[in-house]
Amino acid sequence: MPELADDEVYLVDLLGAKAIDTDGNPLGEVTGFSDNRAQHLVEIKTAQGKKVLLPFIHPILQKIDEKNHLIVFDPPLGFFNEI
Repeated sequence: MPELADDEVYLVDLLGAKAIDTDGNPLGEVTGFSDNRAQHLVEIKTAQGKKVLLPFIHPILQKIDEKNHLIVFDPPLGFFNEI
C-alpha cells in the first residue's frame, strides 16, 4: 500500500483501537467502519456489547494515537448514556 503523509492513516489499522472520550472515559473498541455517503462512520462496540455508529469527523474525532492504538472522541452529549 502507498506510503501515507504524517497526518494520514489507513482505517484498517485502527481496528481494535480503544475508543475514549475527551475526559478519558472508555467508550469501547473500534470494530469497523462504514460510509453513509455523507461521511465515514466508526463502529464502536461498548463494554455492554452494543454497537454504536459514530460520525468519524472533526470535531467529534479529536485525536488518533496510533502508537497507543487509541482514538479520542467528543461524542454528542448523552450519545453513549442511552447505550
